[in-house]
Amino acid sequence: MACKLASISIEPNHKLGEAERDKDTDKEAYQRLVGKLIYLSRTRLDITYAMSMVSQFMHKSKEPHLQAIYRILHYLKGTPRKGILLKGGLNLP
Repeated sequence: MACKLASISIEPNHKLGEAERDKDTDKEAYQRLVGKLIYLSRTRLDITYAMSMVSQFMHKSKEPHLQAIYRILHYLKGTPRKGILLKGGLNLP
């Protein structure tokens, strides 16, 4: 799927909390997507702040919150090698 890549995971000076009048989104779909990205943030520390912002709206998500999730996805698509590689079978002290 082609998309416009993002150079940062979340807009500077974002105002996600001011979306009261915007259209509601599908709550369950939003929660599933955020849950998957939270899991991914274990190895992609560069999205941790953005995920903490969008996860605040799990129970009452609006269109700007979903757009913020899409921006994180666009960022991830453009930066596939920035994650932490966790290999199995290593004996760590």
